[in-house]
Amino acid sequence: MDATRAQEYIKPIIENLQSRNEVVFVRALKTAERTGKGLSTLWRDVADGNFVPPVPIGKRSVAWVEREVDAFLEATIFCHRHGLEIPANTLVQLIVNARFGTEEKRK
Repeated sequence: MDATRAQEYIKPIIENLQSRNEVVFVRALKTAERTGKGLSTLWRDVADGNFVPPVPIGKRSVAWVEREVDAFLEATIFCHRHGLEIPANTLVQLIVNARFGTEEKRK
């Protein structure tokens, strides 16, 4: 199955981002624990576009939006269980687009 078709299957997961009103920030260590990744791997995946990027919460600090981490994990699990293939960077872009409420690519 191609990535475009897989996107249609996970679209409800991504759309759920906008329906959750509460914003909870999760710092790097907790995000790494939730994903089962080490800190270095987490930051490398962010740099490579393979994991949702954090948002600034202060002059020198960042955190992840919990619902975005949840959406990434839920979509990854869904795809794995249903034999769907979607590149991580495509999934990240869908989540970032939902953050801004747009289909446009944001940088």
